[in-house]
Amino acid sequence: MHADQKPGDLFTLFSMLTIAIACLGLGGLASFVTEQSTKEIGVRKVLGASIPELLLLISKEFIGLAGVVPAVASPITYFTMSRWLQDFHYRIDVESLIFPMAAGLALFIQQIIKSPFTFYVRVWSVES
Repeated sequence: MHADQKPGDLFTLFSMLTIAIACLGLGGLASFVTEQSTKEIGVRKVLGASIPELLLLISKEFIGLAGVVPAVASPITYFTMSRWLQDFHYRIDVESLIFPMAAGLALFIQQIIKSPFTFYVRVWSVES
């Protein structure tokens, strides 16, 4: 193993750990939002809300965050990285396609983490 490969492996490990911790936080937030809206879901079910409407009720906060955060963070990150990379002798450019790909991946991971809580909405709909 090369000496310059060890820091890269360590960086990868800590990046994965950071993503795992963020996913745990997102799961906790989804659980909290679902628990807080239990009464509202019950009232809406009594008034005739459909399952897609109930799922949208739970998802609207997450969808808003998933849209706003990349829109704010991507330009800042792009300009910061471009400015930092222009000082190197062997200059590389920042690919702008990476930002929508990262936002899409984050949205995909968010949907995977949130899916058990949307299942609970369906179960609650069947039980009542």
